[in-house]
Amino acid sequence: MRNHKASLLFIFTFLFLNTALLAQREFLPGKITKSNGETIEALIKISGWKNNPYFIDYKINGEDRIITGKVEDVAAFEIFDKVKYVRADVAFDRSSDLQGQLSTVRDPLWENEILFLKILVESETSLLLHKTNKTMRFYYQKGSGGYEPLVYKKFLSNGRVQRNRAYRKQIQDNFSCGYDLDELRKAEYKIKDMVDLFVGINKCLNHEVNIMQAEGSKGSTTWAIQPGLNFISGRMTKSIIAVGGTQPETYSSNIDGKTDIRIGIEGEYMLPQSINKWSLFFGAAYSGFKASGQWNDVLYFSNLTLLRGTQSWEATVSNITFNIGIRRYFKLNDKTRILTSLGWVPGLTLDLNSSADIALINNNVATTGAKLDPQEVSNFIAGLGIQMGNLTLEARYNTNRQVLNESLLYDLEHSGFSILIGFRFLKDLNK
Repeated sequence: MRNHKASLLFIFTFLFLNTALLAQREFLPGKITKSNGETIEALIKISGWKNNPYFIDYKINGEDRIITGKVEDVAAFEIFDKVKYVRADVAFDRSSDLQGQLSTVRDPLWENEILFLKILVESETSLLLHKTNKTMRFYYQKGSGGYEPLVYKKFLSNGRVQRNRAYRKQIQDNFSCGYDLDELRKAEYKIKDMVDLFVGINKCLNHEVNIMQAEGSKGSTTWAIQPGLNFISGRMTKSIIAVGGTQPETYSSNIDGKTDIRIGIEGEYMLPQSINKWSLFFGAAYSGFKASGQWNDVLYFSNLTLLRGTQSWEATVSNITFNIGIRRYFKLNDKTRILTSLGWVPGLTLDLNSSADIALINNNVATTGAKLDPQEVSNFIAGLGIQMGNLTLEARYNTNRQVLNESLLYDLEHSGFSILIGFRFLKDLNK
């Protein structure tokens, strides 16, 4: 029978270790400009920052002490190749954008606040963003001038949701090229639309453009071919209850040292706001192996006489399985990451040529042999690997998988581990 306790123990151990790793604080290299103009390189704690932060935690290189930098102390900061924030004294409207909390006033209710703004487009005319759980506000800056809010507000009028889209008129009044009027009329107050507009405005003026907001605005997807080897062990069992008995007799025949080639394809979706740390993976793989063995001293009946003999069996497992799971990355450097994976392989398969053949007792006693169809039960997978550029090397453990689920007498199960080499051939990555 399946070793449920061992599988569950493995899974819970894996989850515990992975959670412990996630609980560790992660600091990435960056640069901080203080209010007095001093610039320092530091390791800055990255938290995803779905919303704009009001302070940052950082460590001076070579030190363990964690320093908290508040908005009044930090003029700007960046995590190299990731994000940039700048402190700004701006007009800010805290009217909620959430349904059920909308104001009945059409125009923004401005108040001066000192905030960290996230740079989305860095150029002669820059685009910046401030986001909270209830608000999203865009700003632009020309040269070294001040930060101007792009006006947008959702409000209620006569019980209906209306929108003040004054930002479209602002752009038309302040910028004469880089867009057409039809494009401007359709531009929504969203990251993608705003980034596209300001990239176009800067390019039409021949300004160099650095697009900072690719990561986090949406998820990214990659596809990879995954050839590899499966190293398999398992067993074939038979259970039978003698006449008048209450407990079954079970006979076991081991499957040892089987190796087969597997080939798979995997898609991976990097979760938005995860800063390239969390992803979902989903894929399919072909694998197959053959095994055979025998049970000795098997109980059987012949001419109403209880006898014992030898029975042989052969099994072929050849199918396409599917999997889905979650993956966590730990960055070592710009080109190398450690990964851990945990996934589920459902019982759903595309059977190609799987079967289990049960021979006659002693191969000569007049009992009927059997050909069993596979009915598989789901199992779990857990992996540990390393990614270098477009190449991934992963060792993956496969918990017990039961193949003859609907058979009352026979049970074929296998487990083991796989060595996979992944080659990414199609990617939509946020840089």
